[in-house]
Amino acid sequence: MNIEEAKQKLHNMAYRDLQTKPYDLKLADVIQILNQIKLDKPQPEIPQFVADYIDDMHKNARTLRYAFKYMESNIKMHKWCVFEKQETFVNAFLYGYTIEKEKLYTVEIPNPKNGIAHRHIMLVKTTDGRVVLSEVVDSHIHLRDDLRLTESEIRKDFDWAWREEFPKEVTE
Repeated sequence: MNIEEAKQKLHNMAYRDLQTKPYDLKLADVIQILNQIKLDKPQPEIPQFVADYIDDMHKNARTLRYAFKYMESNIKMHKWCVFEKQETFVNAFLYGYTIEKEKLYTVEIPNPKNGIAHRHIMLVKTTDGRVVLSEVVDSHIHLRDDLRLTESEIRKDFDWAWREEFPKEVTE
């Protein structure tokens, strides 16, 4: 039940017969209806590392206060939460969350001496999860999943490619 449905139900209860006045509603009836309300607010969207942190806190039965105190020893969490998204963190901790989809990129290294249109030098994710520089001969590179990489995958061994702004964001 959402808030509007609860209002309607209370209105119907208040005026169920002609002798009833709105102030005759029983507190128990009102509380019962309020307990049925599900918040209309969407769950906050958070990055995967924040979700992992919250899950760890919940698994170990930690309080919100403890989560903030312990956060001081986790620089990445502290920076994200304290300096950017405190309210989002609190709502995610208390009411649940959805995980942000990480942006994906393709990385093609420019090759001015390339004479073949469908030949590309690109970063490729291998079947064992490593990212390597490889020659790709394909006219449909935008469809290949092995060429879609996250920022962290690119920066791990190919930070220079990120700095040179070779990555292009994948649009779906």
